[in-house]
Amino acid sequence: MKRVVLLPCILAVFSLSAQNLPSNPSFVQEEFTAAEFSKFQSEIDQKHSPRQANALQGTEAIIGQRMSHAEIAVSQFATYLRPVFTPVAPDSNYVQFLKGTSNINIHGFSQTFDPTSVGFKIVGQSNITAQDDYILDTIYVGVRYRTASLETGLTGDTLSVAIFTGTRFDNSVWRVGIGYAPNTFPSQPSRINVLPPKYMGNPAFGVPGTIAAPNKIVVKYALSAKDTAVNFIKIVPPSPIQVTGGHKVGVFCSFIPGYTYDPLSQLYYVSGAKADVNNLSWLYYAPRSETDETPYFLEALQLGAASEGISSILFSRTRYKQWQGQNAFRNDYVAPVTNYGNLIEFYIRASTSVGLHETGLSDITIYPNPTNGKLNIQVEESGRYDLTIVNVQGQTVLTESANILDENWALDISHFPKGLYVVNLKGKNHSSQSKVMLN
Repeated sequence: MKRVVLLPCILAVFSLSAQNLPSNPSFVQEEFTAAEFSKFQSEIDQKHSPRQANALQGTEAIIGQRMSHAEIAVSQFATYLRPVFTPVAPDSNYVQFLKGTSNINIHGFSQTFDPTSVGFKIVGQSNITAQDDYILDTIYVGVRYRTASLETGLTGDTLSVAIFTGTRFDNSVWRVGIGYAPNTFPSQPSRINVLPPKYMGNPAFGVPGTIAAPNKIVVKYALSAKDTAVNFIKIVPPSPIQVTGGHKVGVFCSFIPGYTYDPLSQLYYVSGAKADVNNLSWLYYAPRSETDETPYFLEALQLGAASEGISSILFSRTRYKQWQGQNAFRNDYVAPVTNYGNLIEFYIRASTSVGLHETGLSDITIYPNPTNGKLNIQVEESGRYDLTIVNVQGQTVLTESANILDENWALDISHFPKGLYVVNLKGKNHSSQSKVMLN
């Protein structure tokens, strides 16, 4: 199988197969230091702190959730994925000086967010159906920012974030028809479509081009010294974005430097020994090695259910319209990525028809976790509870009800296949959704 780092050789549109593709543009992954990883992990842990109670409205529940497709992949492949970062350039003529000298081809990155993915149920987050409208409040963009140095005196750097929505059939928003033919990956019997954003390129130097979506909102965030102390930058739209049920959300992030652009003389240095002309790097999860081609971020394959969530990267052959002939369709989309997942997260609110009513993680405790098959469920209030256990394919494998009088319920799931399960428990006043690993 050819590598699928930036643009898979087997990517096709409708029935057309791509031919004669050039080699993938190169980019350098910078590994986290021990201190950087500790800081990153603390931010992730803070995100997973107990959530506030959701208000119950009849048979529905108001949910608020920070959601990430990268988190789904990490929950499935935590031993393989590793967080890294690499520079984002205003233009692909930038040169990076790391272990050698090469052009920086990455000058934009994006995400297609699909809140209906079964993956969010797998990681124990509230499930949204295609019938549920939702509100997008905040986007958290994973980037590493370096302030302008005294040597260059650069100021006014900006992170530009375009936000857009649309159904999976809207070709004005997404490059509809892009997908992976059957047998591209192991255990893939049928075609898998993805939804990369449409991009309107321009061959000029600087910061040309834009997302083509007619309904986009562009937020320009002025970067400052405080942004060097975090791994996620919080992007808040001018007002909450109302999203119709079944619509996907896309974002496209780019770096706008606060200085005159000169592609012939400016270099990017990671060491800091010289001026860091390009001050922004994007964070993402990478495979266990550069030769690992596992499609970690293709949920439709990994979880056996349709999902249009996909990470994307923009590079020079899309931006500068160099594709010709039968491959010309590639000039107007941001290339989807299956084995790299950029860290973009979404905080949404919805009145969900799933009816999940969470009152906090302390009301119900499930232990031990991981387990060899014996589970104990401890509740703070006696009463009747309904239990369902769901596997990673989204299939319900156990449904039971019981009156818990002694505030403890013992279960034996040792006959299930080893792996990750989601345990849902609902009572009159308390509900929970927890991940359990069966060893």
